[in-house]
Amino acid sequence: MTDDSDPLGSGPPVEAFAAAAALVEPEARLLAVRTLPGGLSAQITVLELLGPDDRPRRLVVRRARSQQAQRARLSIADQFSLLLRLHPLELPTPTPRLLDDSGTIFTEPYSVFDYVDGAPVTTSSDPAETGRAFATQLAAVHRVDLTLMAPVVLPDRADNVARDLASAPPVVDERMREGLVRRLLGDRWPPPAPDRTTLLHGDFWAGNILWRDGAIVAVIDWEEAGTGDPLADVATTRLDLLWAYGAGAVSAFTDHYFFLTELDRAPLAVWDLAAALRPAGNLSLWAADWADFGRPDIDASRLRADHRSFLDQALEALG
Repeated sequence: MTDDSDPLGSGPPVEAFAAAAALVEPEARLLAVRTLPGGLSAQITVLELLGPDDRPRRLVVRRARSQQAQRARLSIADQFSLLLRLHPLELPTPTPRLLDDSGTIFTEPYSVFDYVDGAPVTTSSDPAETGRAFATQLAAVHRVDLTLMAPVVLPDRADNVARDLASAPPVVDERMREGLVRRLLGDRWPPPAPDRTTLLHGDFWAGNILWRDGAIVAVIDWEEAGTGDPLADVATTRLDLLWAYGAGAVSAFTDHYFFLTELDRAPLAVWDLAAALRPAGNLSLWAADWADFGRPDIDASRLRADHRSFLDQALEALG
């Protein structure tokens, strides 16, 4: 049995993962444990199992990292409850199997899901088609009936931005023009109420979209889910698509999303400003995420240059 479950050097023993697996697949034997990259507020571990029928199977364990990392994000329990409600719908999401916050196996709460046979795709030979695929999937997220999500309490995205604007850091990131963005957003916040409040994924980027055989098979990592104006998600995805696939993907994504939804584009520039604020002060962490997903070329310098272009377009749209 291999164990690379502990990239930080102080993780739980393999026996703990075996005990968690036994709660879900009691007749299976744990063969290997491996850690997946990413996950600022959760540690993601894949368990390789062998069933009594000698067929391999895999589970994914999500463990909360720290209370600080969990701030402004859904708890492990709330994410699990949300996915319990999303999975029966046509939306491609992992199958929830177990939630355990008893502290008997891991000290922190954890959840278990069936492994999805797919992988993030962070390069594309057809950026425009990739952008349209993202738009189709995001529009499907925004069509989810919010009443089906009760009683899960999801944060309002506009309120989150308002709180962020009210608590500026002691030193703003002027290389990302954070001060300018905060001033402009402060003058325009809140934006007009949307025609329709929707479910928001909150972090709909290439690392959270799994593909197999050229098709999207799962949308994962719902820790930043919320409700509000769907353009909040659109703006966040536009910036991430620019970094991964370039301006052609952004244009195709945006046009196709508005074709599918027939929403008003007017508030998009303000939400683009909100999206541009997200990486301020955290660019090195974001660059590390891209390296983890096989794109070391998307370094801090590249992120900053594309961010500058994205912000310039938002400022031009605002007039």
